[in-house]
Amino acid sequence: MELNKSVFELDQYDDEIISQVQMDSECSNIGKSKRNRDEEENEWMLVKRKENIVKVGHDKIEVYISINELPKQFGLARVLKEQQILDISRVKYLNPYKVCLDITNEMSVTKLETCKALIERGWKVQKAMEKSVSYGVIRDVDMELGDEEILKNISCPNNAELLSIKRLQRRSATGSGWVPSETIQLCFKGPFLPAYVHVEGNHMSLARTCPAYQREKRLRELMAEFNCTYRKALTIIVTPSSPVQETNTSNSKITVLRSEAPQAQSTSYNQGREHVQVTFAQVVTTDAIVHSELAPKHNLRIKKTPRLGARRAVSPEHHANSMDTPTMVHLEAKKPSKKEVNFSELLNRLKEIIFLRNACIQDEIKEVIKCCVEWLILVIVDNISECLF
Repeated sequence: MELNKSVFELDQYDDEIISQVQMDSECSNIGKSKRNRDEEENEWMLVKRKENIVKVGHDKIEVYISINELPKQFGLARVLKEQQILDISRVKYLNPYKVCLDITNEMSVTKLETCKALIERGWKVQKAMEKSVSYGVIRDVDMELGDEEILKNISCPNNAELLSIKRLQRRSATGSGWVPSETIQLCFKGPFLPAYVHVEGNHMSLARTCPAYQREKRLRELMAEFNCTYRKALTIIVTPSSPVQETNTSNSKITVLRSEAPQAQSTSYNQGREHVQVTFAQVVTTDAIVHSELAPKHNLRIKKTPRLGARRAVSPEHHANSMDTPTMVHLEAKKPSKKEVNFSELLNRLKEIIFLRNACIQDEIKEVIKCCVEWLILVIVDNISECLF
Protein backbone atom coordinates (compact mmCIF):
# COMPACT_ATOMS: atom_id res chain seq x y z
CA MET A 1 0.00 0.00 0.00
CA GLU A 2 2.83 2.34 0.88
CA LEU A 3 4.53 1.53 -2.42
CA ASN A 4 1.43 2.27 -4.39
CA LYS A 5 1.01 5.53 -2.50
CA SER A 6 4.54 6.67 -3.33
CA VAL A 7 4.05 5.80 -7.00
CA PHE A 8 0.84 7.76 -7.07
CA GLU A 9 2.53 10.81 -5.53
CA LEU A 10 5.34 10.61 -8.10
CA ASP A 11 2.88 10.49 -10.98
CA GLN A 12 1.00 13.45 -9.57
CA TYR A 13 4.25 15.40 -9.18
CA ASP A 14 5.23 14.62 -12.79
CA ASP A 15 1.86 15.83 -14.02
CA GLU A 16 2.28 19.14 -12.16
CA ILE A 17 5.76 19.64 -13.65
CA ILE A 18 4.51 18.93 -17.19
CA SER A 19 1.59 21.34 -16.84
CA GLN A 20 3.91 24.04 -15.51
CA VAL A 21 6.30 23.55 -18.44
CA GLN A 22 3.41 23.85 -20.89
CA MET A 23 2.27 27.08 -19.25
CA ASP A 24 5.80 28.51 -19.49
CA SER A 25 5.99 27.62 -23.19
CA GLU A 26 2.64 29.27 -23.90
CA CYS A 27 3.71 32.46 -22.11
CA SER A 28 6.91 32.57 -24.15
CA ASN A 29 4.97 32.20 -27.46
CA ILE A 30 2.54 35.06 -26.82
CA GLY A 31 4.66 37.73 -28.65
CA LYS A 32 5.47 35.48 -31.60
CA SER A 33 3.49 35.37 -34.87
CA LYS A 34 0.98 32.67 -35.29
CA ARG A 35 2.32 31.57 -38.65
CA ASN A 36 5.35 32.08 -40.78
CA ARG A 37 4.84 34.38 -43.82
CA ASP A 38 6.92 34.59 -46.95
CA GLU A 39 8.97 37.76 -47.34
CA GLU A 40 7.88 39.99 -50.23
CA GLU A 41 9.77 42.76 -52.01
CA ASN A 42 6.86 45.24 -51.81
CA GLU A 43 6.47 45.21 -48.09
CA TRP A 44 5.35 48.87 -47.77
CA MET A 45 1.83 49.87 -48.73
CA LEU A 46 0.97 53.47 -49.70
CA VAL A 47 -2.01 54.71 -47.73
CA LYS A 48 -4.04 57.56 -49.32
CA ARG A 49 -6.86 59.70 -48.11
CA LYS A 50 -10.25 59.26 -49.63
CA GLU A 51 -11.04 61.70 -52.41
CA ASN A 52 -13.68 64.31 -51.75
CA ILE A 53 -16.91 63.58 -53.51
CA VAL A 54 -18.12 66.71 -55.32
CA LYS A 55 -21.83 66.96 -55.81
CA VAL A 56 -22.62 68.29 -59.24
CA GLY A 57 -25.56 70.67 -58.90
CA HIS A 58 -27.69 72.39 -61.47
CA ASP A 59 -26.80 75.88 -62.66
CA LYS A 60 -28.86 78.34 -60.68
CA ILE A 61 -29.60 81.97 -61.38
CA GLU A 62 -30.12 84.30 -58.45
CA VAL A 63 -32.85 86.88 -58.93
CA TYR A 64 -33.78 89.67 -56.53
CA ILE A 65 -37.34 90.97 -56.17
CA SER A 66 -37.85 94.22 -54.26
CA ILE A 67 -41.13 95.96 -53.39
CA ASN A 68 -42.43 98.19 -50.63
CA GLU A 69 -45.06 95.65 -49.48
CA LEU A 70 -43.61 92.17 -49.98
CA PRO A 71 -46.11 89.29 -49.44
CA LYS A 72 -45.41 86.35 -47.16
CA GLN A 73 -44.17 82.98 -48.37
CA PHE A 74 -47.55 81.46 -49.25
CA GLY A 75 -48.74 84.71 -50.84
CA LEU A 76 -45.56 84.95 -52.93
CA ALA A 77 -45.90 81.31 -54.01
CA ARG A 78 -49.53 81.88 -55.01
CA VAL A 79 -48.63 84.94 -57.13
CA LEU A 80 -45.80 83.11 -58.91
CA LYS A 81 -48.01 80.09 -59.55
CA GLU A 82 -50.75 82.28 -61.03
CA GLN A 83 -48.23 83.78 -63.48
CA GLN A 84 -46.90 80.26 -64.28
CA ILE A 85 -43.33 81.06 -63.23
CA LEU A 86 -41.72 77.68 -62.47
CA ASP A 87 -38.24 76.17 -61.86
CA ILE A 88 -37.77 77.95 -58.51
CA SER A 89 -35.51 75.87 -56.24
CA ARG A 90 -35.20 78.19 -53.22
CA VAL A 91 -36.82 81.30 -51.76
CA LYS A 92 -34.90 83.39 -49.21
CA TYR A 93 -36.16 86.59 -47.59
CA LEU A 94 -33.30 89.06 -47.18
CA ASN A 95 -35.35 91.80 -45.50
CA PRO A 96 -39.03 92.85 -45.36
CA TYR A 97 -38.66 94.52 -48.77
CA LYS A 98 -36.38 92.15 -50.68
CA VAL A 99 -36.41 88.44 -51.51
CA CYS A 100 -33.91 86.21 -53.34
CA LEU A 101 -35.03 83.45 -55.72
CA ASP A 102 -32.88 80.62 -57.11
CA ILE A 103 -34.14 79.71 -60.59
CA THR A 104 -32.70 76.87 -62.67
CA ASN A 105 -34.08 77.89 -66.07
CA GLU A 106 -33.21 80.98 -68.11
CA MET A 107 -36.64 81.04 -69.74
CA SER A 108 -38.33 81.36 -66.37
CA VAL A 109 -36.05 84.29 -65.49
CA THR A 110 -36.96 86.07 -68.73
CA LYS A 111 -40.64 85.41 -68.10
CA LEU A 112 -40.34 86.82 -64.59
CA GLU A 113 -38.62 89.99 -65.85
CA THR A 114 -41.18 90.63 -68.60
CA CYS A 115 -44.32 89.74 -66.63
CA LYS A 116 -46.72 92.68 -67.04
CA ALA A 117 -48.80 91.80 -63.97
CA LEU A 118 -45.76 92.00 -61.70
CA ILE A 119 -44.57 95.23 -63.35
CA GLU A 120 -47.97 96.83 -62.77
CA ARG A 121 -47.76 95.90 -59.08
CA GLY A 122 -44.43 97.71 -58.85
CA TRP A 123 -42.18 94.68 -58.48
CA LYS A 124 -38.55 95.35 -59.40
CA VAL A 125 -36.75 92.27 -60.73
CA GLN A 126 -32.95 92.21 -61.03
CA LYS A 127 -30.37 89.49 -61.58
CA ALA A 128 -27.72 89.19 -58.89
CA MET A 129 -24.81 89.13 -61.37
CA GLU A 130 -26.12 91.77 -63.78
CA LYS A 131 -27.32 95.35 -63.65
CA SER A 132 -30.83 96.05 -64.81
CA VAL A 133 -30.34 99.83 -65.13
CA SER A 134 -27.36 102.20 -65.41
CA TYR A 135 -27.21 105.89 -64.53
CA GLY A 136 -25.28 108.76 -66.10
CA VAL A 137 -25.01 112.49 -65.37
CA ILE A 138 -24.96 115.49 -67.74
CA ARG A 139 -24.06 118.92 -66.37
CA ASP A 140 -24.67 122.49 -67.60
CA VAL A 141 -28.18 121.87 -68.94
CA ASP A 142 -30.44 124.90 -69.44
CA MET A 143 -33.02 125.42 -66.73
CA GLU A 144 -35.71 126.31 -69.30
CA LEU A 145 -35.68 122.80 -70.79
CA GLY A 146 -38.17 120.37 -69.31
CA ASP A 147 -37.61 116.68 -68.69
CA GLU A 148 -39.99 115.59 -71.46
CA GLU A 149 -38.37 117.92 -73.99
CA ILE A 150 -34.89 116.65 -73.14
CA LEU A 151 -36.10 113.04 -73.36
CA LYS A 152 -37.49 113.62 -76.86
CA ASN A 153 -34.38 115.41 -78.19
CA ILE A 154 -31.78 112.89 -76.93
CA SER A 155 -31.03 110.09 -79.40
CA CYS A 156 -29.22 106.93 -78.27
CA PRO A 157 -27.25 104.28 -80.20
CA ASN A 158 -28.77 100.92 -81.02
CA ASN A 159 -27.42 99.14 -77.93
CA ALA A 160 -28.66 101.80 -75.46
CA GLU A 161 -32.22 102.55 -74.38
CA LEU A 162 -33.00 105.70 -72.41
CA LEU A 163 -35.71 105.04 -69.81
CA SER A 164 -36.09 108.27 -67.83
CA ILE A 165 -34.57 111.66 -67.04
CA LYS A 166 -34.45 113.33 -63.64
CA ARG A 167 -33.21 116.84 -62.84
CA LEU A 168 -31.15 116.86 -59.66
CA GLN A 169 -31.59 119.47 -56.93
CA ARG A 170 -29.14 121.48 -54.88
CA ARG A 171 -29.21 123.63 -51.76
CA SER A 172 -30.50 127.15 -52.25
CA ALA A 173 -28.22 130.14 -51.77
CA THR A 174 -30.07 131.10 -48.59
CA GLY A 175 -29.59 127.60 -47.19
CA SER A 176 -33.30 126.90 -46.74
CA GLY A 177 -34.82 124.25 -48.98
CA TRP A 178 -33.78 122.78 -52.31
CA VAL A 179 -33.86 124.27 -55.81
CA PRO A 180 -33.46 122.63 -59.26
CA SER A 181 -29.90 122.53 -60.60
CA GLU A 182 -28.36 122.40 -64.09
CA THR A 183 -27.47 118.71 -63.68
CA ILE A 184 -29.70 115.93 -64.99
CA GLN A 185 -29.56 112.19 -64.36
CA LEU A 186 -30.13 109.74 -67.22
CA CYS A 187 -31.39 106.21 -66.64
CA PHE A 188 -30.43 103.59 -69.28
CA LYS A 189 -31.72 100.04 -69.53
CA GLY A 190 -29.20 97.26 -68.97
CA PRO A 191 -25.49 97.40 -68.09
CA PHE A 192 -24.50 99.49 -71.14
CA LEU A 193 -23.77 103.16 -70.38
CA PRO A 194 -22.58 105.62 -73.09
CA ALA A 195 -19.18 107.04 -72.20
CA TYR A 196 -19.70 110.56 -73.57
CA VAL A 197 -22.31 112.85 -75.01
CA HIS A 198 -21.81 113.33 -78.75
CA VAL A 199 -21.68 116.80 -80.25
CA GLU A 200 -21.79 117.78 -83.94
CA GLY A 201 -20.27 115.05 -86.06
CA ASN A 202 -19.56 111.40 -85.44
CA HIS A 203 -17.03 111.81 -82.63
CA MET A 204 -16.93 112.06 -78.87
CA SER A 205 -17.05 115.38 -77.10
CA LEU A 206 -13.47 115.00 -75.77
CA ALA A 207 -11.93 113.89 -79.07
CA ARG A 208 -8.98 115.94 -80.35
CA THR A 209 -10.50 115.96 -83.84
CA CYS A 210 -13.51 117.99 -82.69
CA PRO A 211 -13.74 121.30 -84.65
CA ALA A 212 -14.67 123.17 -81.49
CA TYR A 213 -11.53 121.88 -79.76
CA GLN A 214 -9.32 122.81 -82.72
CA ARG A 215 -10.83 126.30 -82.85
CA GLU A 216 -10.27 126.92 -79.14
CA LYS A 217 -6.73 125.59 -79.44
CA ARG A 218 -6.02 128.00 -82.30
CA LEU A 219 -7.49 130.89 -80.27
CA ARG A 220 -5.10 130.12 -77.40
CA GLU A 221 -2.18 130.09 -79.84
CA LEU A 222 -3.17 133.50 -81.19
CA MET A 223 -3.52 134.90 -77.67
CA ALA A 224 0.01 133.71 -76.84
CA GLU A 225 1.48 134.83 -80.17
CA PHE A 226 0.08 138.38 -80.24
CA ASN A 227 -0.28 138.82 -76.46
CA CYS A 228 -3.94 139.80 -76.78
CA THR A 229 -7.23 139.00 -75.10
CA TYR A 230 -9.72 136.31 -76.07
CA ARG A 231 -12.08 138.90 -77.54
CA LYS A 232 -9.29 140.28 -79.72
CA ALA A 233 -8.31 136.78 -80.87
CA LEU A 234 -11.88 136.19 -82.05
CA THR A 235 -11.50 139.11 -84.49
CA ILE A 236 -8.16 137.79 -85.78
CA ILE A 237 -9.13 134.19 -86.49
CA VAL A 238 -10.66 133.40 -89.89
CA THR A 239 -13.23 130.70 -90.59
CA PRO A 240 -11.80 127.39 -91.89
CA SER A 241 -13.89 127.55 -95.08
CA SER A 242 -12.15 130.70 -96.36
CA PRO A 243 -9.28 130.17 -98.89
CA VAL A 244 -5.66 130.68 -97.95
CA GLN A 245 -4.43 133.88 -99.58
CA GLU A 246 -1.97 136.70 -99.14
CA THR A 247 -3.30 140.26 -99.49
CA ASN A 248 -0.99 143.25 -99.88
CA THR A 249 -2.37 146.72 -99.10
CA SER A 250 -0.76 150.14 -98.94
CA ASN A 251 -1.08 150.54 -95.18
CA SER A 252 -0.87 146.96 -93.95
CA LYS A 253 0.24 143.50 -94.97
CA ILE A 254 -1.96 140.51 -94.06
CA THR A 255 -0.32 137.10 -93.95
CA VAL A 256 -2.55 134.04 -93.74
CA LEU A 257 -0.99 131.03 -92.05
CA ARG A 258 -1.86 127.38 -92.57
CA SER A 259 -2.27 125.06 -89.63
CA GLU A 260 -3.49 121.56 -88.92
CA ALA A 261 -7.14 120.56 -89.32
CA PRO A 262 -9.34 122.39 -88.94
CA GLN A 263 -7.35 124.97 -90.92
CA ALA A 264 -7.57 127.95 -88.60
CA GLN A 265 -6.00 131.12 -90.00
CA SER A 266 -4.85 134.40 -88.53
CA THR A 267 -3.82 137.88 -89.65
CA SER A 268 -1.02 140.09 -88.40
CA TYR A 269 -0.72 143.67 -87.26
CA ASN A 270 0.63 146.38 -89.52
CA GLN A 271 3.79 148.34 -88.93
CA GLY A 272 1.90 151.17 -87.16
CA ARG A 273 0.37 148.66 -84.67
CA GLU A 274 -3.04 149.15 -86.32
CA HIS A 275 -5.18 146.06 -86.86
CA VAL A 276 -7.25 145.72 -90.01
CA GLN A 277 -10.33 143.52 -89.58
CA VAL A 278 -11.02 141.51 -92.74
CA THR A 279 -14.46 140.11 -93.34
CA PHE A 280 -15.23 136.81 -95.04
CA ALA A 281 -16.68 138.53 -98.13
CA GLN A 282 -13.51 140.59 -98.66
CA VAL A 283 -11.32 137.51 -98.46
CA VAL A 284 -13.44 135.63 -101.00
CA THR A 285 -13.61 138.50 -103.53
CA THR A 286 -9.87 139.24 -103.35
CA ASP A 287 -7.90 137.77 -106.24
CA ALA A 288 -4.98 135.60 -105.33
CA ILE A 289 -1.58 137.00 -106.36
CA VAL A 290 0.60 134.50 -108.21
CA HIS A 291 4.32 135.24 -107.93
CA SER A 292 5.93 133.95 -111.10
CA GLU A 293 9.33 135.54 -110.52
CA LEU A 294 11.53 134.32 -107.78
CA ALA A 295 12.48 136.86 -105.15
CA PRO A 296 16.17 137.82 -105.03
CA LYS A 297 18.14 135.84 -102.55
CA HIS A 298 19.67 137.74 -99.65
CA ASN A 299 22.71 136.84 -97.70
CA LEU A 300 21.46 135.10 -94.63
CA ARG A 301 23.37 134.83 -91.41
CA ILE A 302 22.67 132.21 -88.84
CA LYS A 303 21.64 133.52 -85.44
CA LYS A 304 21.81 131.08 -82.56
CA THR A 305 19.91 131.71 -79.36
CA PRO A 306 22.00 130.99 -76.23
CA ARG A 307 19.27 129.22 -74.23
CA LEU A 308 17.47 126.95 -76.66
CA GLY A 309 20.26 126.59 -79.21
CA ALA A 310 17.80 126.96 -82.08
CA ARG A 311 18.94 128.44 -85.40
CA ARG A 312 16.93 130.84 -87.43
CA ALA A 313 17.65 132.78 -90.66
CA VAL A 314 17.34 136.57 -90.49
CA SER A 315 17.74 138.68 -93.64
CA PRO A 316 19.39 142.14 -93.51
CA GLU A 317 16.14 143.92 -94.40
CA HIS A 318 14.21 142.15 -91.72
CA HIS A 319 16.95 142.77 -89.18
CA ALA A 320 16.74 146.52 -89.85
CA ASN A 321 13.04 146.61 -89.04
CA SER A 322 13.15 144.06 -86.22
CA MET A 323 13.06 146.72 -83.47
CA ASP A 324 9.96 148.39 -84.90
CA THR A 325 7.89 145.42 -86.04
CA PRO A 326 8.93 142.15 -84.36
CA THR A 327 5.63 140.53 -85.27
CA MET A 328 6.18 141.06 -89.00
CA VAL A 329 9.56 139.32 -88.85
CA HIS A 330 8.01 136.40 -87.03
CA LEU A 331 5.16 136.04 -89.51
CA GLU A 332 7.27 136.50 -92.66
CA ALA A 333 9.76 133.91 -91.47
CA LYS A 334 6.95 131.35 -91.41
CA LYS A 335 6.06 129.67 -94.66
CA PRO A 336 3.03 127.55 -95.31
CA SER A 337 4.20 124.00 -94.98
CA LYS A 338 3.06 121.44 -97.50
CA LYS A 339 0.68 118.94 -96.04
CA GLU A 340 2.25 115.49 -96.03
CA VAL A 341 0.47 112.17 -96.07
CA ASN A 342 1.40 110.48 -92.80
CA PHE A 343 0.73 106.91 -91.75
CA SER A 344 -0.46 108.16 -88.35
CA GLU A 345 -3.43 109.86 -90.03
CA LEU A 346 -4.44 106.52 -91.51
CA LEU A 347 -4.21 104.84 -88.10
CA ASN A 348 -6.30 107.58 -86.45
CA ARG A 349 -8.91 107.27 -89.18
CA LEU A 350 -9.09 103.48 -88.80
CA LYS A 351 -9.36 103.86 -85.03
CA GLU A 352 -12.33 106.20 -85.41
CA ILE A 353 -14.05 103.81 -87.83
CA ILE A 354 -13.58 100.70 -85.68
CA PHE A 355 -14.07 102.01 -82.14
CA LEU A 356 -16.07 105.23 -82.35
CA ARG A 357 -18.74 104.36 -84.88
CA ASN A 358 -21.70 102.25 -83.90
CA ALA A 359 -22.18 100.30 -87.12
CA CYS A 360 -22.35 96.70 -88.17
CA ILE A 361 -19.24 94.69 -89.01
CA GLN A 362 -19.85 94.72 -92.77
CA ASP A 363 -20.10 98.51 -92.90
CA GLU A 364 -16.94 98.86 -90.79
CA ILE A 365 -15.02 96.52 -93.12
CA LYS A 366 -16.17 98.51 -96.17
CA GLU A 367 -15.13 101.80 -94.54
CA VAL A 368 -11.71 100.39 -93.57
CA ILE A 369 -11.04 99.15 -97.12
CA LYS A 370 -12.21 102.44 -98.61
CA CYS A 371 -9.99 104.46 -96.25
CA CYS A 372 -6.91 102.31 -97.03
CA VAL A 373 -7.45 102.63 -100.79
CA GLU A 374 -7.81 106.43 -100.57
CA TRP A 375 -4.65 106.70 -98.47
CA LEU A 376 -2.74 104.51 -100.95
CA ILE A 377 -3.90 106.67 -103.87
CA LEU A 378 -2.73 109.83 -102.10
CA VAL A 379 0.69 108.33 -101.43
CA ILE A 380 1.08 107.24 -105.07
CA VAL A 381 0.02 110.68 -106.37
CA ASP A 382 2.49 112.46 -104.07
CA ASN A 383 5.36 110.21 -105.12
CA ILE A 384 4.56 110.68 -108.81
CA SER A 385 4.40 114.48 -108.44
CA GLU A 386 7.77 114.50 -106.64
CA CYS A 387 9.36 112.41 -109.39
CA LEU A 388 8.00 114.67 -112.16
CA PHE A 389 8.91 118.00 -110.59
